[in-house]
Amino acid sequence: MLPMLSLLLAGLTTLSLLTPPTLPVGGGEAWMDDLGPALERARREGKDLLVDFTGSDWCHWCIRLEEEVFSHDEFLDEVASRFVLVSLDFPRDGGDAYRAMTPELRARNQAQNQAFGISGYPTVLLMTADGLAYGQTGYMKGGPEAYVEQLEKLRKSPDRARLSQAWQRVQVLAGGAETPAAEGADGARRAADREALIELMGRVPAERIDELMRALAQVDPEDSQGLLARYALDAFTAEFLSARDVDLDAAAAALERLPEHTPSVTEQGGFHFYRGLLAADRGDAQLADASLAAFDRIGDMPAAYRKALSERIAGMDDSADGAD
Repeated sequence: MLPMLSLLLAGLTTLSLLTPPTLPVGGGEAWMDDLGPALERARREGKDLLVDFTGSDWCHWCIRLEEEVFSHDEFLDEVASRFVLVSLDFPRDGGDAYRAMTPELRARNQAQNQAFGISGYPTVLLMTADGLAYGQTGYMKGGPEAYVEQLEKLRKSPDRARLSQAWQRVQVLAGGAETPAAEGADGARRAADREALIELMGRVPAERIDELMRALAQVDPEDSQGLLARYALDAFTAEFLSARDVDLDAAAAALERLPEHTPSVTEQGGFHFYRGLLAADRGDAQLADASLAAFDRIGDMPAAYRKALSERIAGMDDSADGAD
């Protein structure tokens, strides 16, 4: 449902600090614009969440969904008792909607966008009060009535109960309240735990990823499928891209936590790519050039990444040439 390892590609789209898309806070005061507080409200009120990832001032289908469904009282009256409504907006860089958002909110939205592997807009996720994404939809014709019917079908999905049960296991394992079953007599339980945790990947909000990883480390400490290593890179990417838009020192700290010699070629390339971006942001031409050279030595990396990094470094040179 939700792609897990789309972060490097998502990162490429944010090189110029563009924040991913969402629509304007669609039904006015009925909608919240920040997932963290919305999760707190959902738990307090015992509701699910409807979370719209949208581009309010550039995405044609997002704007149509807002105009045809989300702005109508007929829709709001039907869903208000069951859902906390959230609109995570990723407006056009530099536009009025973009400037109206604080850098911190843009960073938080970006982190959620990465956590759920959002790759197109509008994407509408239905979540439990714990933030587990059990259903996904987007634009559809038919107006408020048809959309409400679709939401009700998704709410009845067996995924909802199954993911909630899996999350209960996460909390037990991550909290250390239970030692994971050993291979052998209890191997079936350990394998079942591992599969349940894997299913949660790409379905939990940014605030829950660390907890999920602690649980996975309990049931698969050898990282037999490389999932911990991959998720570490995903978490790093989300943190780095968010911090880079707000605090370069925080971005540098995040980068230092990523081992240079990670298991896969992609992860090594990702390290040098993001190190090069950070170096360029800091005006460190020597480190930026070294990162590009290391990226080239790896080979077999997408040409678009090399182009993006080399253009960012060239932009440093242009700025230096124009300085007094």
